[in-house]
Amino acid sequence: MGEILKESFLPSLIFGCIMGLMVGFLFMITEGLVTGLIISAIIAFIAGGLFFVLIAIFRYIAKPKEKFPAIANEEILKEGGANYMNGLEGIGGYMYLTHERLYFKSHGVNFTEKELNLPFSQIQDFRPESSLGIIPNRIILKDLEGKEYTLVVGGRRKWISALGKVIQNA
Repeated sequence: MGEILKESFLPSLIFGCIMGLMVGFLFMITEGLVTGLIISAIIAFIAGGLFFVLIAIFRYIAKPKEKFPAIANEEILKEGGANYMNGLEGIGGYMYLTHERLYFKSHGVNFTEKELNLPFSQIQDFRPESSLGIIPNRIILKDLEGKEYTLVVGGRRKWISALGKVIQNA
Protein backbone atom coordinates (compact mmCIF):
# COMPACT_ATOMS: atom_id res chain seq x y z
CA MET A 1 0.00 0.00 0.00
CA GLY A 2 2.90 2.36 0.74
CA GLU A 3 4.21 2.02 -2.82
CA ILE A 4 0.78 2.83 -4.22
CA LEU A 5 0.64 6.03 -2.16
CA LYS A 6 4.20 6.99 -3.07
CA GLU A 7 3.62 6.47 -6.81
CA SER A 8 0.33 8.43 -6.66
CA PHE A 9 1.84 11.54 -5.08
CA LEU A 10 3.81 13.04 -8.00
CA PRO A 11 1.02 12.77 -10.62
CA SER A 12 -1.38 14.30 -8.09
CA LEU A 13 1.00 17.14 -7.34
CA ILE A 14 1.41 17.89 -11.06
CA PHE A 15 -2.35 17.70 -11.67
CA GLY A 16 -3.10 19.97 -8.70
CA CYS A 17 -0.55 22.56 -9.83
CA ILE A 18 -1.87 22.61 -13.40
CA MET A 19 -5.48 22.94 -12.25
CA GLY A 20 -4.54 25.62 -9.71
CA LEU A 21 -2.68 27.64 -12.32
CA MET A 22 -5.49 27.40 -14.85
CA VAL A 23 -8.24 28.43 -12.43
CA GLY A 24 -5.98 30.96 -10.69
CA PHE A 25 -5.15 32.60 -14.02
CA LEU A 26 -8.84 33.09 -14.75
CA PHE A 27 -9.37 34.66 -11.31
CA MET A 28 -6.30 36.88 -11.79
CA ILE A 29 -7.87 38.28 -14.95
CA THR A 30 -11.30 38.86 -13.44
CA GLU A 31 -10.65 39.49 -9.73
CA GLY A 32 -7.03 40.70 -9.53
CA LEU A 33 -3.61 39.27 -8.75
CA VAL A 34 -3.93 38.62 -5.00
CA THR A 35 -7.33 36.95 -5.25
CA GLY A 36 -6.13 34.89 -8.21
CA LEU A 37 -3.07 33.65 -6.30
CA ILE A 38 -5.12 32.72 -3.24
CA ILE A 39 -7.73 30.88 -5.34
CA SER A 40 -4.94 29.21 -7.30
CA ALA A 41 -3.37 27.80 -4.11
CA ILE A 42 -6.74 26.61 -2.76
CA ILE A 43 -7.73 24.93 -6.03
CA ALA A 44 -4.27 23.31 -6.38
CA PHE A 45 -4.55 21.83 -2.89
CA ILE A 46 -8.13 20.58 -3.34
CA ALA A 47 -7.68 19.25 -6.90
CA GLY A 48 -4.35 17.60 -6.09
CA GLY A 49 -5.73 16.04 -2.90
CA LEU A 50 -8.83 14.65 -4.61
CA PHE A 51 -6.79 13.36 -7.53
CA PHE A 52 -4.36 11.69 -5.08
CA VAL A 53 -7.20 9.89 -3.28
CA LEU A 54 -8.81 8.77 -6.56
CA ILE A 55 -5.52 7.50 -8.02
CA ALA A 56 -4.65 5.61 -4.83
CA ILE A 57 -8.09 3.96 -4.71
CA PHE A 58 -7.96 3.07 -8.41
CA ARG A 59 -4.44 1.62 -8.12
CA TYR A 60 -5.47 -0.45 -5.12
CA ILE A 61 -8.56 -1.80 -6.91
CA ALA A 62 -6.70 -2.38 -10.21
CA LYS A 63 -3.95 -4.57 -8.72
CA PRO A 64 -3.76 -7.81 -10.68
CA LYS A 65 -5.87 -10.69 -9.40
CA GLU A 66 -3.50 -13.25 -10.86
CA LYS A 67 0.15 -12.94 -10.15
CA PHE A 68 3.01 -13.42 -12.55
CA PRO A 69 2.81 -16.81 -14.34
CA ALA A 70 6.04 -18.22 -12.96
CA ILE A 71 8.23 -20.42 -15.04
CA ALA A 72 10.68 -22.78 -13.33
CA ASN A 73 13.47 -20.97 -11.47
CA GLU A 74 12.30 -17.46 -12.40
CA GLU A 75 12.62 -14.92 -9.63
CA ILE A 76 10.80 -11.59 -9.83
CA LEU A 77 13.47 -8.88 -9.65
CA LYS A 78 11.16 -5.89 -10.03
CA GLU A 79 7.44 -5.38 -10.37
CA GLY A 80 5.03 -2.48 -10.51
CA GLY A 81 2.16 -0.76 -12.23
CA ALA A 82 2.60 0.16 -15.88
CA ASN A 83 0.70 1.21 -18.98
CA TYR A 84 1.25 -0.46 -22.34
CA MET A 85 0.73 2.16 -25.03
CA ASN A 86 -1.29 0.85 -27.96
CA GLY A 87 -1.23 3.93 -30.18
CA LEU A 88 -2.95 6.61 -28.08
CA GLU A 89 -4.61 4.08 -25.77
CA GLY A 90 -2.85 3.42 -22.50
CA ILE A 91 -3.63 -0.11 -21.31
CA GLY A 92 -3.13 -0.23 -17.56
CA GLY A 93 -1.65 -3.26 -15.90
CA TYR A 94 1.26 -4.72 -14.03
CA MET A 95 4.81 -5.35 -15.21
CA TYR A 96 7.34 -7.90 -13.98
CA LEU A 97 11.07 -8.20 -14.57
CA THR A 98 12.90 -11.51 -14.11
CA HIS A 99 16.33 -12.73 -15.20
CA GLU A 100 14.67 -14.16 -18.31
CA ARG A 101 12.05 -11.69 -19.50
CA LEU A 102 9.89 -8.63 -19.15
CA TYR A 103 6.23 -9.50 -18.69
CA PHE A 104 3.20 -7.16 -18.77
CA LYS A 105 -0.41 -8.15 -18.03
CA SER A 106 -3.35 -5.76 -18.24
CA HIS A 107 -5.71 -5.46 -15.30
CA GLY A 108 -9.47 -5.82 -15.49
CA VAL A 109 -10.26 -2.09 -15.65
CA ASN A 110 -9.51 -1.80 -19.40
CA PHE A 111 -11.46 -2.05 -22.62
CA THR A 112 -8.54 -3.96 -24.14
CA GLU A 113 -6.76 -6.99 -22.71
CA LYS A 114 -3.03 -7.12 -23.29
CA GLU A 115 -0.29 -9.51 -22.38
CA LEU A 116 3.32 -8.83 -23.36
CA ASN A 117 5.97 -11.48 -22.83
CA LEU A 118 9.40 -10.34 -24.03
CA PRO A 119 12.29 -12.72 -23.38
CA PHE A 120 15.59 -10.82 -23.24
CA SER A 121 16.88 -12.89 -26.14
CA GLN A 122 14.25 -11.08 -28.27
CA ILE A 123 15.08 -7.53 -27.12
CA GLN A 124 17.43 -5.70 -29.47
CA ASP A 125 17.41 -2.33 -27.71
CA PHE A 126 15.66 -0.23 -25.09
CA ARG A 127 15.72 3.47 -24.28
CA PRO A 128 14.05 6.01 -22.01
CA GLU A 129 11.65 8.57 -23.43
CA SER A 130 9.45 11.32 -22.00
CA SER A 131 5.70 11.76 -22.37
CA LEU A 132 4.87 15.11 -23.96
CA GLY A 133 8.62 15.68 -24.15
CA ILE A 134 8.81 16.59 -20.44
CA ILE A 135 7.49 13.78 -18.21
CA PRO A 136 10.23 11.13 -17.74
CA ASN A 137 8.07 8.01 -17.58
CA ARG A 138 8.39 5.99 -20.80
CA ILE A 139 10.50 3.01 -21.77
CA ILE A 140 10.72 2.02 -25.42
CA LEU A 141 11.69 -1.59 -26.12
CA LYS A 142 12.66 -2.78 -29.60
CA ASP A 143 12.56 -6.47 -30.50
CA LEU A 144 14.70 -8.28 -33.06
CA GLU A 145 12.06 -7.77 -35.76
CA GLY A 146 12.20 -3.98 -35.23
CA LYS A 147 8.80 -3.71 -33.50
CA GLU A 148 8.73 -1.11 -30.72
CA TYR A 149 6.79 -1.44 -27.48
CA THR A 150 6.10 1.61 -25.33
CA LEU A 151 5.57 1.20 -21.61
CA VAL A 152 4.77 4.02 -19.20
CA VAL A 153 6.05 3.40 -15.68
CA GLY A 154 6.58 5.15 -12.38
CA GLY A 155 10.20 5.23 -11.26
CA ARG A 156 11.57 4.95 -14.80
CA ARG A 157 15.21 5.34 -13.70
CA LYS A 158 14.94 2.25 -11.49
CA TRP A 159 13.30 0.26 -14.29
CA ILE A 160 15.96 1.32 -16.82
CA SER A 161 18.73 0.47 -14.36
CA ALA A 162 17.26 -2.95 -13.55
CA LEU A 163 16.63 -3.70 -17.24
CA GLY A 164 20.20 -2.71 -18.13
CA LYS A 165 21.70 -4.94 -15.43
CA VAL A 166 19.61 -7.94 -16.38
CA ILE A 167 20.12 -7.61 -20.14
CA GLN A 168 23.86 -7.06 -19.68
CA ASN A 169 24.08 -10.28 -17.64
CA ALA A 170 21.79 -12.28 -19.96
